[in-house]
Amino acid sequence: MELLARHTIDNRGTARPVQGPASRAGQLREELSWVAVPMGKCAEPANVRAGGGACPIRYQCAACPHFESDPSFLPELRGYADDLRREREAMLAAGAADWVVANVTRQLDVITSHIHTHQGALGRLPGEQRAKIEEASATVRHVRRAVPVAFGPTRRRDQQ
Repeated sequence: MELLARHTIDNRGTARPVQGPASRAGQLREELSWVAVPMGKCAEPANVRAGGGACPIRYQCAACPHFESDPSFLPELRGYADDLRREREAMLAAGAADWVVANVTRQLDVITSHIHTHQGALGRLPGEQRAKIEEASATVRHVRRAVPVAFGPTRRRDQQ
């Protein structure tokens, strides 16, 4: 987790600064300050207090300054980008209002930026370090499958 935390980015694609190893109390404080969402984590205080059931912007994570992801979420980010592309195409085919299509396009731009930022950061790492991050990511993804995801009222990944 600590290795992946060093490669966390926010909704603007900005890397979160991490300085030195955290104390156990600092790690615990960090872990208690967010809830899991499908493509990362949410640190919006009201949503965290509600266990993920009180998002003030209706679970549009890409637009939220409290959203972060790390390289372990790349498969989910790619899947969501694909979903947004299909959604946008369906909207265009149906003649949806421009503002609706623009909203989905902007979400796609942000998610695509996250993907490119993670891929770029991984690409700049030495092979051995990149392999460690990929191994840690695979382990975290495996464990995450059993953890409830805060995305609306008590929804779990296996129920999506």
